[in-house]
Amino acid sequence: MFYLKISDKDIFNSCISNTSPVNEPCSVCGASNLYSNYSSYQRTMITFSGGHREEIPVVIPRVRCHCGKTHALIPDNLIPYSSYSLRFILILLWKFSTRSCTVTQFCNKWCIAISTIYKWIHMFIKHYNLWFGAIDEIVSLKADSVNKIEMIDSLPREFFNRFRFSFMQNHPFATASPPTANSD
Repeated sequence: MFYLKISDKDIFNSCISNTSPVNEPCSVCGASNLYSNYSSYQRTMITFSGGHREEIPVVIPRVRCHCGKTHALIPDNLIPYSSYSLRFILILLWKFSTRSCTVTQFCNKWCIAISTIYKWIHMFIKHYNLWFGAIDEIVSLKADSVNKIEMIDSLPREFFNRFRFSFMQNHPFATASPPTANSD
């Protein structure tokens, strides 16, 4: 469960160095091949390292379409409009479902608000059911449900392509952007 041989930082760097939005259509005008480098910004990625929470600074590149719309190039392992890596959230959800301590103790250990863990649980159930539909609908968080999601390597990309927002993304201004270049 949760293959951690490659760090989220390494995945992030590999995705950034290998990402090219050239063939992706702009979410505003639909044009392809009309992007230019625009800018970048620094952001913190909260992830796992050595079994502990770690905050890592990352640089998010931005491109600009000829129509003027800018797009942040955010790899699949970092949820748009969030500092948490997808793996960090899935690991915490799995740990939460198998915990042997109180909710307060759990949240204090991982430096998250109680409301955050419950927001993640609600969103996980909603997105899990959206993905699996009537075939395997769940009503509560279970470790085997988290394992099932984690085992789908292509889930972030396929989920985005199908629903036009990222798995575990919950932002009111989320837009349908290219799969490798989520608007932020």
